[in-house]
Amino acid sequence: MRCHGPDGNSVQADKPIIAGQLQSYLNLTLIEYHEGKRRHSMMNAMLSEASLSEIQALAAYFAQQVKTPRKVEEPPAAAAPAAPAAEGQSPAAAGTTDKPVAKP
Repeated sequence: MRCHGPDGNSVQADKPIIAGQLQSYLNLTLIEYHEGKRRHSMMNAMLSEASLSEIQALAAYFAQQVKTPRKVEEPPAAAAPAAPAAEGQSPAAAGTTDKPVAKP
């Protein structure tokens, strides 16, 4: 339960939140891992020895949990655009090369 969290609300971006999922979906998915129809080394290993009643209990437990939004870090602020080149100045000298500057 480390990957998905004790209540199914994973904080790891690459692990799905399973809290509040439909019990039937969780049950089917866990059985498929148990039988090897779905492949994931950790899930297959954890469920290979599980009984059907244990799988059903896990599905029921996670289905009853409340999904909470994952905390997402804000992306870094965009860099400020380069200052425009003065008339007659080379765009490269001004730090921008997207437009030529007209000369008088």
